[in-house]
Amino acid sequence: AGAFFKPSVLVFGSGADEVINALDVLSGKEKSLAGSQSPLAAEVPAGTTFLARATGLAGAKLPAKSPALKKTEQIAIAMGEHDGHGFFQGKLVAADQQTAQQVKDVVEGGRAMVMLQHGEDPDAKALLEALKVDVSDNTVSVEVRVPVDRIWQAAKKARTEMEKHHKGHGEKARKQEL
Repeated sequence: AGAFFKPSVLVFGSGADEVINALDVLSGKEKSLAGSQSPLAAEVPAGTTFLARATGLAGAKLPAKSPALKKTEQIAIAMGEHDGHGFFQGKLVAADQQTAQQVKDVVEGGRAMVMLQHGEDPDAKALLEALKVDVSDNTVSVEVRVPVDRIWQAAKKARTEMEKHHKGHGEKARKQEL
């Protein structure tokens, strides 16, 4: 379920009651986490346009049966633009150090796969090289900070490639129909 709190703030929850509770907090009718030590109340990076945070995932009864989620205590994602740079900041607190290292390995493996495919492209290479992944105990931190112009160039190239790919599939399908 979801609702607009104001034109620039959209609230989501797993059901209407959660959304109503969140709206009550935002409107000041209920107590918030402001000033608390909760990771949900952590400082928001300047320029953030997308923010998602969750805690208690490891013990939650989630519809997804993901082994990774079952070993994740909390997660935070912030994306946006500040001072001419686009950014992504992610933080995952795993149930243990081994899981944190495995998550880091997955992120680095994904980067390696994309680098094999697009590493010759200077814009894609700049984005991939800007990806920083660190593990400290059971916490994984991921950060990317790149000039916005690089992001736009990479996005335009990706769109062109997708259009070529989809156009080719569309022509094959039409030929098979004939």
